[in-house]
Amino acid sequence: VPDSSRSYFDRSFFEPVRTLERPADLRRLESDLSWNTYERMDFEHRVVPLVRRLVSARLLEHRGIDMSRDPETALAVLPPILKLLVPAATNRTSSLPEPLDRAFLEELLDAVEAV
Repeated sequence: VPDSSRSYFDRSFFEPVRTLERPADLRRLESDLSWNTYERMDFEHRVVPLVRRLVSARLLEHRGIDMSRDPETALAVLPPILKLLVPAATNRTSSLPEPLDRAFLEELLDAVEAV
């Protein structure tokens, strides 16, 4: 039990350690990305928008390319696996592999990190 007559140092041993609660968005992201396989619709509606935002932010930060305003330039610099995320790319869903599994997601995220 902490005693106010003790030094701050001694009291620090008795104070409970505070833990930060994980943000809800982070918990949802971890849940969404922890699946082993993805149904195409789930992948399209949950994973693709998230990865698209990551690619867009990295393009803007690292290369000065605004993917939404200049999709042609974005397409020119992105590796093939990320081109399916550019909104102007036609037939985007046809280039998704089957199955949409964890290996594909890892490859996709490795490509995002390389942008």
